Amino acid sequence: MPSALRFKLQPFPLPPLLKTTGVEGMRVELLKRGSGTTQAQVGSKVDAELEFHWAKLDSALEAPGTPEKFASLKGQLELRGPSRQPFFINGTDSAGQPGLIEYVDPLQPEVRPADRLGPRRKAIRLDFDPGSFEAMNDPLFTNTHLILPAVPDGVTFIEISARLMVGGAPEAETDQNDRLDIVMFGSIGALVPTTSVGFRLVFESDAPPPGPTRFKLEDPQGRVLEGKTNAAGLGFVDGVAPGDSKLTLLDFAPADWGAEPKAGASGSKHKVAKFEDVPQIAVKKGYFDPAAIHEDAANESLRAERPNLNQLVEGDQLTLPPKESEPVLARSGILKAILLKSRPVQRLKLQVQADRPFTYVLTVGGATFRGEHSESALIEHEVPALSTKGTLKLTFEHQKKALEWDLELGTLEPASTVKGQQARLMNLGFDPKGVDGKVGKNTKAATTAFQTFAKLEPTGELDDATIAELEQRHDFASEGSAADASDADADAAE
Repeated sequence: MPSALRFKLQPFPLPPLLKTTGVEGMRVELLKRGSGTTQAQVGSKVDAELEFHWAKLDSALEAPGTPEKFASLKGQLELRGPSRQPFFINGTDSAGQPGLIEYVDPLQPEVRPADRLGPRRKAIRLDFDPGSFEAMNDPLFTNTHLILPAVPDGVTFIEISARLMVGGAPEAETDQNDRLDIVMFGSIGALVPTTSVGFRLVFESDAPPPGPTRFKLEDPQGRVLEGKTNAAGLGFVDGVAPGDSKLTLLDFAPADWGAEPKAGASGSKHKVAKFEDVPQIAVKKGYFDPAAIHEDAANESLRAERPNLNQLVEGDQLTLPPKESEPVLARSGILKAILLKSRPVQRLKLQVQADRPFTYVLTVGGATFRGEHSESALIEHEVPALSTKGTLKLTFEHQKKALEWDLELGTLEPASTVKGQQARLMNLGFDPKGVDGKVGKNTKAATTAFQTFAKLEPTGELDDATIAELEQRHDFASEGSAADASDADADAAE
């Protein structure tokens, strides 16, 4: 019985409805074993080349057309032992790594169009029998994925065969039973072959992926390509050399997608306008992560004065971090998930004091929220970051007519300012008759009333103890910490 090199060519695992047809294994039988036309001898090695061919089939039952070589793997052939068992030894490159599969039609880098999810050139799995092959342990698996040729449109069936060449002459080839028949329609091949780089953009929240996003990829050979993601947040570059490529997202700041700022890049200055806060500025300037702006080292002194990123003062100077990013590594053959920070939102908190059940309808920035409570409660919702106005309607038990308030968002200054103190007095039900930044008789009267309520000395002065009590009752009372303090003013309170 003739000896044979054995290996497998098989489609990638797919869902049952998408499976393709094909044999589970292939073998290349030697025409002669160490005599006659063969140059292989026991104990000596000869240069050899494993060729892969494809042929068009008009139907699964008809004979194939003329085979065409589309790929090859160079190495050496040796016969071993008394049984003259053939071994194929994969050659190594200049760096000592196993030789790679070479393609007649070289793989060229191509940014996959946004309307095409599958690669133009599909892949099948190539598994070598360790009893017939040596030195195939390529860490990048570049010798276990065989990229099929660029088959013309309209071809439904193809056949893959293999041939072992020694000294330019065929030493062995697959017979009819060992060839792989492939149905070309359907999703043949891996989502990301080893010659493709793929990534997927996902928000931390359940929000849908962002619209078309620009990206740049530098492949292991230094070639640079630019493209855009598709509607599903997927981006692909096909036909690259296997290994690590450098990926940069061009539309997002570094902190938004987990990258490092580009070395030497500088930020920009922003003068805070009236009623602006950090989340609003982030939206306007194209940042996803407001905390990255607020916590930037360049804003340390401002942060000491304005610890709450929702509370700034007109005229504050804010530094925006640089948008240029250092690239991240993206390995071919893997669909890389890139987690994006969630889009900026405002956290609106409203404390309702009530001694009976009520329902509410809160409308802010086109969004509507509904709920019910049995007594006093904190109403809390995330609303669009650029929202400036809203309405709150409360309907109490045994009361047909709803009470309604107009809301202004983003107007609350820090408690260290007079306007911030007046707004907190008003929101807590002690009306200073306006938020104008001037401490007049109405503000003093409201302060006295609040001090009496809080069991402080009723001096009418906004001293440190009064300001701290105001801030505690207004901003922190619901949670016991300084995080996410309320950012809304109501014109009246129940």
